[in-house]
Amino acid sequence: QPIFTVSWPIDLGKIDEQMVDLCEKSNFDEAISLVRFVLCVMLQTRGDSDIEVANTFYVLGGAYSRKGEYDKSIEYQEKALKIRLDKLGSNHIDVGESYNQLGITHGNKKEYDKTLEYYQKALVIQSEKLGNNHANVAALYNNLGSVYYMKDEYDKAYEYHKKALDIYSENIDGNQINIATCYYQLGNVHFGKGEYAESIECHKKDLKISSEKLGEDHIDVATSFYNLGTSYFGTGEYETSIECHEKALKIKLGKLGSDHNDIGESYNYLGIAHCEKGEYDKALEYHQKALKIRLEKLGNNHINVASSYNNLGRVYYMKAKYDKAYEYHKKALDIYSENIDGNQIREYAESIEYYKKNLKISLEQLGEDHTEVAISFYNLGCSYFETGEYEISIEYHEKALNIRLKKCGEKHAFVARSLNELGLVWIKGKQQMNKAKEYVDKSLEILMNDKSNNFDLDLAESYD
Repeated sequence: QPIFTVSWPIDLGKIDEQMVDLCEKSNFDEAISLVRFVLCVMLQTRGDSDIEVANTFYVLGGAYSRKGEYDKSIEYQEKALKIRLDKLGSNHIDVGESYNQLGITHGNKKEYDKTLEYYQKALVIQSEKLGNNHANVAALYNNLGSVYYMKDEYDKAYEYHKKALDIYSENIDGNQINIATCYYQLGNVHFGKGEYAESIECHKKDLKISSEKLGEDHIDVATSFYNLGTSYFGTGEYETSIECHEKALKIKLGKLGSDHNDIGESYNYLGIAHCEKGEYDKALEYHQKALKIRLEKLGNNHINVASSYNNLGRVYYMKAKYDKAYEYHKKALDIYSENIDGNQIREYAESIEYYKKNLKISLEQLGEDHTEVAISFYNLGCSYFETGEYEISIEYHEKALNIRLKKCGEKHAFVARSLNELGLVWIKGKQQMNKAKEYVDKSLEILMNDKSNNFDLDLAESYD
């Protein structure tokens, strides 16, 4: 056990800095021991209702939160809040800070309704005490926007992130990184709504500011490239998506090392993008790298490991190696079955049962014409095709096609893929060549004119 000494009088600001420094070095237990030592001194010298004791409870709650022990964190934060309310009154700025920190911690526990409650209380106090255009108020707007984003309430999320951006932009001396953060968050909201062009514009602005202010090899710049690549994937511009993800990967490898979990995330998305381009061997290479890291860092039964198995199964399916595809999808299904809980897994295994569950969740959370719902319809169409239930397959593929036409436009690669699958059902399932040719010709026309040259090899095979 480390031996601690502190100067008298105790400077809690310095103690907080020491705690943060220790936590950033992953020395969480030492950080907690330091603050608990200070708390013991405070309790013995000041009593259990002194405001400095409240402040120490607050710092200790922060240490537990950084360690990921959220229940312990909430316990000490509530003790701090109780004393602050009693000693300072209900509208003191420090009470607002307690509400804010409790909101953050409940958010980490995914208790979003409680999070919103605390953030709203903090917002009332900070707006009154600091003014509506203060940077701390903007930060709270961003926090509220992030919660609504997690709840899939994208319009609300946009509203709050835009308020934050307006405040930061009006402040001449404002921190440009805060503005970049707003663009990053707004980009994610647009992506969630299926507004990929708008998402790209926001992430480009984030990238420009982050590169200029932090340097081109900063880890936040890697995040900007990653988000931009994900948005380009949404538009079907797979080559550009890959370029962005490769830039993100290069920075991450230099900053984080080769086995960090974030490296696995980049490998995963590169695998998905190469699969969509029909470059299946490259896709397998990246998905295997992602799987290796996820197994090592997350364990055999983690949801992200199941996602990697699913992605590998998808690639083998596209290569017509159905035994291998079944092997990986079965591994994914086994993990999903063990991990089902009240949070409703958004990932899904390659089976009709899971696609139906995913469709139900997507319809409830996103509405009938969201692009994620189209993906669920598409996957169900593919699954029913494999079971020989061709009428049902056509029904689901047509539903997917209608949404994609509405959301993506008639020349989008996703529309081409839906048309292609309908062609496959009509020729291989229904034996109706003319009907199949109608769909395949439309699909070919889109892909042949696709500026990103994302020609689908399966399409050529189906045409033959």
